[in-house]
Amino acid sequence: MSTKNRRTTVILRALCCCLALASLACASRPRASPTPARAEGTLAGYHYLTFVTGGARSTDALPLIVGLHYSSATPETIRADFDQIDIPARIVLPRGKYPRRSGYSWFPSSYGELAADKQAKLTFEVKDEVLAFVEAAAHHDPTTGKPVLVGTSYGGDLSYLIAIHHPDRVAAVFPIAARFPAEWLPATSTCRPSCPLVYAMHGEKDAVVPIDGARRAAQQLTELGHRVELHEYAGIAHDFSAQMKSDFTAQLRAVLSAAR
Repeated sequence: MSTKNRRTTVILRALCCCLALASLACASRPRASPTPARAEGTLAGYHYLTFVTGGARSTDALPLIVGLHYSSATPETIRADFDQIDIPARIVLPRGKYPRRSGYSWFPSSYGELAADKQAKLTFEVKDEVLAFVEAAAHHDPTTGKPVLVGTSYGGDLSYLIAIHHPDRVAAVFPIAARFPAEWLPATSTCRPSCPLVYAMHGEKDAVVPIDGARRAAQQLTELGHRVELHEYAGIAHDFSAQMKSDFTAQLRAVLSAAR
């Protein structure tokens, strides 16, 4: 072999060694983690689950949607309620503080036995705690616009209360199978004529929270100047039905589009 060929062979071997070492270094270097599909945390005393929709990244500035579960449920229980949302948004699902047999509640087990005035007092206290959570969530991640709340049963009660007593804090709320008794009524409306939309949904066969109370509350609040729409569902009991979920998703899309 000539001196020139030997020199060429040495150079090629050296290049191969360098390439092999470079490949090994790249393989051992940790790759950047993808954006998590879901995350958990604690804010303002509440444990929560969060995820994004519509192909968004967790670092994006997004509309905030807070979902409040029913009694004896968890954030995981209601996660599927948001499966139809195909627009970029951040979903945050807090968990009630009071353990139940199959989940958690926003209120202690003695809540239903309290006199109306004491129950109202406790409800307003929890409402303030949940509102503090909503505001903490809005500041925790990049957020566009005011939060939207959706809740079922006790969760619906709380979303309803926040919209009526703190109308400047939310863009819209969706109370499902929710109550709004006379003890919760404000003396006057402080948001007229720009009150947030209250898009209430209620099953006509609801035996737990009869629809007559929902009709009465919607009428009283509308007379005060609040923007309340009650949508009734024939044949539906105390539930967040498939049609309700579809209507919620469509109306949510309209609310977020109008806020842009």
